[in-house]
Amino acid sequence: MSENQAYDIIVVGASAAGLRAAARARRLLSNAKILVIDEDTYISYAACGMPYYVSGDIDNADKLRKTAYGIVRDPEYFRTAKGLEVIIDTRVERIDRDARKVIAARLRPGRILSTPMTNWSWPWGPVLLCYLWFPKVANASLL
Repeated sequence: MSENQAYDIIVVGASAAGLRAAARARRLLSNAKILVIDEDTYISYAACGMPYYVSGDIDNADKLRKTAYGIVRDPEYFRTAKGLEVIIDTRVERIDRDARKVIAARLRPGRILSTPMTNWSWPWGPVLLCYLWFPKVANASLL
């Protein structure tokens, strides 16, 4: 993703729900430019399988991210198989509805991205799918 690249739909969160919403949007709107943003490095994993990984029953965490055909669900998989652009290690800092922008910060390189949202003329109005997950964190404060 390049800075200031416009997208029709931006999904915040690349868990199963966020990626499913993005994939559904892709099926319904085949020409839409869709971006998924997630602050984690590992996306689309089976959280219900984590106890098996922690206990050692599953030796590799990537097994929780594999399709039935053994392909790991990473950003490249979603780009080639689903036609979605997925960026990881990036936190959404702010959604500016008036300017039609999503402001996000790269967690690794420290670069801030400003991504415009376009195509607001659809009959049902602006499209911004947000799936937000708030983990329980010690010493957390709101901005």
